[in-house]
Amino acid sequence: MGIPNSGSDSLLRWIRRFRAAAIGLAVFGVGAAWLWQQPWLLAVALGIGLEETLESSSYIAALEQRRSARPNKAAPG
Repeated sequence: MGIPNSGSDSLLRWIRRFRAAAIGLAVFGVGAAWLWQQPWLLAVALGIGLEETLESSSYIAALEQRRSARPNKAAPG
């Protein structure tokens, strides 16, 4: 999974996949913390998972806003 080199649509797909992976890893970390009874691991997993989810969600919102603000090339004008 390489970083996209052109187009906001491919960047949007990449960031959505990154967000899904970050959430999945955070859930895995919470499960590992529960299994091994490690509160520090729970804190780290939740902290990183929440931060990455919020950050990538803001990137997604900005890219979607930029995409919707783009003039439609198919529309007569």
